[in-house]
Amino acid sequence: KFSYWALIIPTIIGNLVRIGFFYYHTRLKLKFMKLKYLILGFRQSKSIIGNLTGFNILNYWARNSDNLIVGKIFGTQSLGIYDRAYKILNLVLGVMTGLFGKVLYPSLKDHASKGGNINEEYLNTLGVVSLLNFPISVLLVCFPEPLVRILWSDTWIQVASLLPYIGILIMTQTLNSTTGNIFILYGKEKALMLLGIPTNILII
Repeated sequence: KFSYWALIIPTIIGNLVRIGFFYYHTRLKLKFMKLKYLILGFRQSKSIIGNLTGFNILNYWARNSDNLIVGKIFGTQSLGIYDRAYKILNLVLGVMTGLFGKVLYPSLKDHASKGGNINEEYLNTLGVVSLLNFPISVLLVCFPEPLVRILWSDTWIQVASLLPYIGILIMTQTLNSTTGNIFILYGKEKALMLLGIPTNILII
């Protein structure tokens, strides 16, 4: 009924809800800054902004080129099945990013300023991430068909053939998604573009 708007509207509403939620809980006072302060801030951070912008552009096309290929070669039906399976990966990565990505960098930065062991702290974080993503991966690898029937009914049973691969990706991608924080912590953010390592931190 809503055609392509069915894909666009949820994204817009989701972002508006997220903005409203953050604003309600942080009570930030929004105001216009003077141009000279904006220019000063840009000069001080233009290096990291440029590197992260370049990476995000590259990362966007890298993560969406598969949709173009699947849709072109296998058709829209296969693309719908692939997209439904891929949404599981994005959902888990989104949850992990929400739990760790937004706080990992400032936490490590604070830990480093106090003379703490960053490597040990980071490895502990990876241990917690593994503890969370391992059960999800096992479910996707070992019980794909029952999981599809519970979530989407038999109509989407073809998705089950892809879930084991998604489960394996979850085990690696959730850990890999935290490495960008280490690169930025040590001022090596330019390497993110060269190596294609995702970064999920909030730059303020």
